[in-house]
Amino acid sequence: MRRSFLVSFGTITYLCMMSIVSAQAFGGPPAQAFSSCSGKSSRDACSFSAPHGTMRGICRERRSRLVCVPERVGSDQHLARERQASASAMENRRARPSTVNISSINPAATRVQSLIPDSGQGSCFDRLGKVVCPETGEPFFGQDAQYAGSKPDYRDHGDGTISD
Repeated sequence: MRRSFLVSFGTITYLCMMSIVSAQAFGGPPAQAFSSCSGKSSRDACSFSAPHGTMRGICRERRSRLVCVPERVGSDQHLARERQASASAMENRRARPSTVNISSINPAATRVQSLIPDSGQGSCFDRLGKVVCPETGEPFFGQDAQYAGSKPDYRDHGDGTISD
């Protein structure tokens, strides 16, 4: 009985200690997220280098400390931008014709290597219609028009068949 109790107590103690160590080592924001907000106020802009690149965000209070958190869709700044864009789009929509001219090329598109031919889509859209292509990190970023792939290479054989 006593040996069983000691084994159980030892196992429980070990598991509790491991969960604490794991939470400190693997959970929560990295140290750079805290240091990037040192000397700043809540809602100040911040950034730090992360394994996937530069992380930009705003300082927020978490557990009585300021920490740099990513600016995501739903944040105050993104919501304000979206409201402004929506109001502008609604104003433009009233003056827009029922048809929209869609560009077949976007000179600012990022060139990419691909075996799949480019679609030729050169216009960007939000939920209300055609817009200027958004910048990295903004809502609706990453549309087909923002990337230029291989040009289609079609051959007309003159006999009613076309190959690529």
